[in-house]
Amino acid sequence: MRALVSGFEPFGGERLNPSGEVLGVLPPRVGAADVATVTLPVRFADAWEVLAAAVEEAAPDVVVALGQAAGTSAVTIEEIAVNLDGPEDPDEAGSRPVDEPIVDGAPLAYRTGLPARGLEAALAAQGIPARRSRSAGAHLCNHVFYRLCHLAATGRPGLRAGFVHLPCLPAQALDGARPSLPLDLQVEAVRAVLGVALTPPSR
Repeated sequence: MRALVSGFEPFGGERLNPSGEVLGVLPPRVGAADVATVTLPVRFADAWEVLAAAVEEAAPDVVVALGQAAGTSAVTIEEIAVNLDGPEDPDEAGSRPVDEPIVDGAPLAYRTGLPARGLEAALAAQGIPARRSRSAGAHLCNHVFYRLCHLAATGRPGLRAGFVHLPCLPAQALDGARPSLPLDLQVEAVRAVLGVALTPPSR
């Protein structure tokens, strides 16, 4: 079994992005599976191309895309990817597509290819705060999530792909204005997500 985990570079003037920091300490194997990682730029023009190239190279059975979600201390399992860009803020290159379909002529939405309830339960069993969400926002997280789901639906049958938002790190919340979760717990959360995601679905 092979897994690919993606995260993002820091953005919006931040020095850190938990999704990228986790990649730096994630072990190269989880259980019997090899784990590859890739860091994505926070740019609409490039993020998907970088991830698609990594999928092609790694040929994974599972892809878990990670992003940052400020304002929560819970690891958030995204359930729905929507075929629409519409960010309030521009990306790091100044691009801000508004009300544009991500893939012309494709379905309005996809459900995650990961067992969201099972992931939530597995994290809770380890004492890691977790919740499910039906909106990954309208920025690059949803954009990448939708493209992954579309790839699984149209080009890589059998690929199990989904998106997980991680809380800010304590170093990003020193003023107390934002909730956070320590890096070691975030790494354990991603390991748990991979453990569940890599388990073949029951027939």
